Amino acid sequence: MKTSDIVLALDPGKDNFAWAFVRGDGTVLETGMLKNTLNSFKLIHFTRGLLEFRKEMWALLTRHPIFVVAAERYQIRGSFGGKGESCEFVNLMLGMMITMTRLLRLKPHIVLMPASDWKNWLSFLMTGVRGGLEKTPDVFGYTEVTKAKSDRKRNPFPIKEHQFDAIGIGLYIVCKETAVKDPLVVVRGPAKKSVDAIWSGRRRSESVSRTCCP
Repeated sequence: MKTSDIVLALDPGKDNFAWAFVRGDGTVLETGMLKNTLNSFKLIHFTRGLLEFRKEMWALLTRHPIFVVAAERYQIRGSFGGKGESCEFVNLMLGMMITMTRLLRLKPHIVLMPASDWKNWLSFLMTGVRGGLEKTPDVFGYTEVTKAKSDRKRNPFPIKEHQFDAIGIGLYIVCKETAVKDPLVVVRGPAKKSVDAIWSGRRRSESVSRTCCP
């Protein structure tokens, strides 16, 4: 992987599906949230959800020349209700995404990883302790950003915590695949600078809304 190559990093969820494009030098090109996810098995909702998710994912996959698609795969933690259903929806969406790369004749490297891979790496990088990092926004100085506030309909943040997680996934891949000697320089340099630009509105942060697939 070269510093000019682009990673599409995905933090998928039943209701919140974040994405980020991260260049091989650590620059975050853009980030956003999908407007449509698969979150209901009721026939009318599921059929419509499949079509709308497909349109958005198609737009995302054709937005930049992608070298790697990296996604956090869903893992059930504990025995809380509803987690099994969430796992099904996430797996369906990731499966559709992979299928679409083939339909589009794209050949990105596909990386599916447990959350612990990138979170422990980023946590150790920033704190020297695996699991020592409370949340990804803290890496970039946005300590006020939380998932609870990010999920509110009227949230004040230009970058939600889910998007920060997608950025973290992208940076993990970039630093691993380009054999960066000092990942901290990448995170505190190009990554921090571009995240600040998105936060202040000088770089794009939006949802995909193009209609671009048949």
